[in-house]
Amino acid sequence: MIIDVDEVIVNKREREVDPIKVQELAESIDTIGLISPIIVAGNVLVAGAHRLAAYKLRGNTQIACTRMPEDSDPDLLKLIEIDTNLFSKALKAKKRTKYSAKRDDIKAARL
Repeated sequence: MIIDVDEVIVNKREREVDPIKVQELAESIDTIGLISPIIVAGNVLVAGAHRLAAYKLRGNTQIACTRMPEDSDPDLLKLIEIDTNLFSKALKAKKRTKYSAKRDDIKAARL
């Protein structure tokens, strides 16, 4: 699916957008394209803040997305965001530990 970048609602994120990483990602997108679509629930961003910012930086008006149902379980959406960050190569050990603990807490609460 495709969504207009201006329609994506970006709420508070687990991980701040790093302008240097956005620039690097924009250059990568120029070279090889978007590898992985952003994930939205309705129009709210679930995962892909850096990808979205890179598209905006490039002046793109639309981006590929995977759309989750608007009424998706909030814990599931949070797990998607955390897992996306957790398995990012750019994630430092301290953040990886933080996200792993949050992930475990959410999963434990769901049992």
